Amino acid sequence: MRSTDIAPVLEFLRCPTPDAWVEAALTRQELLLIDHANCEKKAASTALNLMFRYSGDVELLGGLSRLAREELRHFEQVLKLMRERGIAYRRIDAARYAQGLRELVRTHEPARLVDTLIAGAFIEARSCERFARLAPHLDAELAHFYRSLLRSESRHFRDYLAAARKAADGADIEARIDLFAERERKLIEMEDTQFVFTAARRRRARRTRRRPMPERGPAPRRAALFGALLLALSGAVVLPAVVPAADEAPAAVVGAPRVEIFTTPSCPFCKALRVYLEARGIDYVEHNVNATEETRAAFYASGAQGVPVVMIGERVIEGFNPVAIEAALKAP
Repeated sequence: MRSTDIAPVLEFLRCPTPDAWVEAALTRQELLLIDHANCEKKAASTALNLMFRYSGDVELLGGLSRLAREELRHFEQVLKLMRERGIAYRRIDAARYAQGLRELVRTHEPARLVDTLIAGAFIEARSCERFARLAPHLDAELAHFYRSLLRSESRHFRDYLAAARKAADGADIEARIDLFAERERKLIEMEDTQFVFTAARRRRARRTRRRPMPERGPAPRRAALFGALLLALSGAVVLPAVVPAADEAPAAVVGAPRVEIFTTPSCPFCKALRVYLEARGIDYVEHNVNATEETRAAFYASGAQGVPVVMIGERVIEGFNPVAIEAALKAP
């Protein structure tokens, strides 16, 4: 196999992966593969999300489509390795690494797209660097596989950067790259009790004593939401029972952005969501995930694992989560 020059990747990153992370990965190879599979799936989902969000940029669509296909192929390859080694696939909670980078993403366009693409470049570059760090210490089959990923991962990092520069439309983005680079360095060098592929430096978890949760007092809104769920589950849709107080409703609906929901006919939480939205006077557009290929594709592109899914502007909320819905409606 031809070797891949990852010098540009190492130059782009501000620090190497700490030895402590490599040591932790080598002693937890089952977990390493499970999380690797999750990361490949998430990378494909991110590319598909961007395709649906920025559907007017044909050049960007082409690049993201190729990237999504490659990431899904890598996902399938990792699953195959796991099956051969008797490792069961499961979901793993995301580490703070990606979230720490996304905290820097601005909320207005085109800055949001530029920052999202820069964050993607760092995630791909770090994955490439970690494959290279791990490969010399793995068994022959796994080492060969990880070395085979270096070429595509190093290309993905360059593609994301090139797309970010194009999205900036001539504006200088070096200051933004430097900002993300410094945040990425801090995240990688920070100690972390959780081991996942994109986690920071591993440290031993301390035992802590948990205090019992205090009992909560009455909460009228929580009672109303619970009433909505009970109505949906029982099939009795009696909207007046969950209508909020008159002084609450306007704040949630005045100037509200477009609301779209993805549902299935048999989902009780989807029904609860409809009851809740109608009781709040919130207009929405509903998509049955099972109705057409287009709605299924849009649902999968959201990255959600189940229904209902609520899309409010650019925000995606999975499940029946009234607190998140109201926060999204009130957000600028």
